[in-house]
Amino acid sequence: APALAFIPLSTLAAIIIVSILDLIDIKKIRAMYRLSRTDGIVAAITFGTALMLKPDDAVLIGVIFALALFMHRMVRVKVRILGIESTWNILQGVETGDSVQTFPDVLMVRAETSAFYGNIEIIIRKIDEFISRTETEGTSVKALVLDCSSITYMDLAGAELLHEYARTLKGENIGVYAIYMHRSVLGLLSRMDALDDITPVHNIAEMRQILDLQEPNTNSM
Repeated sequence: APALAFIPLSTLAAIIIVSILDLIDIKKIRAMYRLSRTDGIVAAITFGTALMLKPDDAVLIGVIFALALFMHRMVRVKVRILGIESTWNILQGVETGDSVQTFPDVLMVRAETSAFYGNIEIIIRKIDEFISRTETEGTSVKALVLDCSSITYMDLAGAELLHEYARTLKGENIGVYAIYMHRSVLGLLSRMDALDDITPVHNIAEMRQILDLQEPNTNSM
């Protein structure tokens, strides 16, 4: 309207700021940070950027930053050496206590992430380091058991590299077994004929039978 042309721009800016104050929820951002530090940081960066740039540019920057944090988290792979917890008969990290049963020639590991092109080489390298360390200590690894319970997703590149690695280990007389595989991962490896080199195992009882792993002696007498 022509009448608005006589209103100073500073006054119009103040009106706009007051009108959108209710849309700014700092408490919500703080709550997000307490619940999920990553989400809180992304929300704060998006909000701060929106004060300096156009809203659509701020949203785009927030999305890019969130994707960067996600990729960083996925690439930082944690691979743990496992054993069988004798009380509950479950796979646990060997660092959790003396009740975890390990076996001299069987290496059990868990990659606590999905496996894709961005991190599969890191996973394989860490497993190789575990095998080399075990053999340096004078024990030959005859079987590698992969706990796949955390691998909810595997892309084609990850499956191909894992299959190639399994073939390499097979040539070194190290059998590769995969326990607790998700259906999608199992289907992908099956379509690639990778199960010729990676043996699926459904549970610990089956794993004990296949690898001839002895039950712990529970006699207290």
